[in-house]
Amino acid sequence: AAAGTPLGNVNIRVVGTTNGGQTNEQGQYTLRAITPGAVQLQVTRIGYTSQTVTVNVAAGQTATQNVALGQAAFS
Repeated sequence: AAAGTPLGNVNIRVVGTTNGGQTNEQGQYTLRAITPGAVQLQVTRIGYTSQTVTVNVAAGQTATQNVALGQAAFS
C-alpha cells in the first residue's frame, strides 16, 4: 500500500489480554471494554513490520490511535 493509505485486515490486540480485533477495509477498528489508563496495543499484519503503541484511555471516553506500518523486507 502507498504511504498513508489505510490498511484492512490489520490485527489489533491489547497486550496482556485476549481483547482485540481487526481493521476494516478503511483501516478503522473499534475495541470495547478497555480498562482506563495507559494501554499497549500490538498492531500486526503479514508483510508489514509490527508496532506496539501506548494509548491513554479515559473512563467513559473514546480514544483514537492511528498507527503507521512499514512494509517488511523479504529476502
